[in-house]
Amino acid sequence: MERRMGASLAFLAFAVAALGGVMVGNPIESVVGRAIVALFAFYGLGRLLGWLAERILAEREEALAQELDEQVAAAGAGVEGAVETSPAASLAGSAEQQQRGNVAAPAVGTEAGG
Repeated sequence: MERRMGASLAFLAFAVAALGGVMVGNPIESVVGRAIVALFAFYGLGRLLGWLAERILAEREEALAQELDEQVAAAGAGVEGAVETSPAASLAGSAEQQQRGNVAAPAVGTEAGG
């Protein structure tokens, strides 16, 4: 991201400086010289901004990962001995237990009336 940001800002600054100089009628030597100075200046600025953006995103990603880990740990602390982690695994375990006769089958439909 750092290099892309630097190159993007450098190209933009060069184009703006060159077009601005040509539009007001400055000599070509002056226009090219100022555009090259803008190119290098904004390349450095873009690299700095790209580096800062990378740092901010990395820190935010780390903070979100830590927050998610804390939430998972807090949710897991209340459930002792839980082995399954997904509802599908839980349903599969319940079906196996019902086949072995360890758990009573849930009532699917009951007849009303009598």
